[in-house]
Amino acid sequence: MDETRDRSTKGLKVLCIDVFNRPELLRSTLASIPKGGAGWKVYLSLDKDTPQSVENICIEFERSGVPTKRWKQGHQMGCRLNTFNVCHIAMLDGAECILCMDDDITLSPDALKLCDWYLSKPELLDTKTCAGLALCRRFFNDPDRPNSITHDDHGHLGQGHCFTRQMWFDFIARSFWVYEPTYYGGADWSVAAEAVRTNRKVFRPRFARAKHSAAVGYHGPGIGIFPDQISDGKHTDYVLE
Repeated sequence: MDETRDRSTKGLKVLCIDVFNRPELLRSTLASIPKGGAGWKVYLSLDKDTPQSVENICIEFERSGVPTKRWKQGHQMGCRLNTFNVCHIAMLDGAECILCMDDDITLSPDALKLCDWYLSKPELLDTKTCAGLALCRRFFNDPDRPNSITHDDHGHLGQGHCFTRQMWFDFIARSFWVYEPTYYGGADWSVAAEAVRTNRKVFRPRFARAKHSAAVGYHGPGIGIFPDQISDGKHTDYVLE
């Protein structure tokens, strides 16, 4: 499946966002992306019925100086197909890695730095045993808990799922279609459930690097992601489980 990429795409890192009709949440999401993109390019895939007001937020974001690619679907795709599509296009463009997240996710100030650190660790990138990095925590941050939590249930990866090109072709892409579209509501659940089924581990930080702004339960209240507590600067406060 993998194809030879043009040398100009070597090292391309893409933050993939599927966009729907949640203007205030999208605005918060885009505002959390560091100025200049911190070495990442942003892909925005707008579903067909996304209103012009939301598209205008995307256009305003492009003018902020973050490298951006934006398009609007020709037909209504929904969350699963739209998520797959934006990641697939990034791979066709030669992306070496992706941070895939919904349009209601707020990143912490050092979220992309954590992704960069993770991608520099070959021992955490084995596609036979690893399913990538999840920026979220399943329930809450707690310094008294072990450094990471086990991935023993069907937990979301959509709150910020970072993975490599090799992971996409070896595991992630097909995982979108393993379960019925109604299974727990979306593609991120299917990918997470397939990770559990195949005994692949998900790397999670001790403190969340992403907050689900639309949530009223998991990933919502109780999850703080702010810089006075999220990192020791050397990213040693993590383990793989």
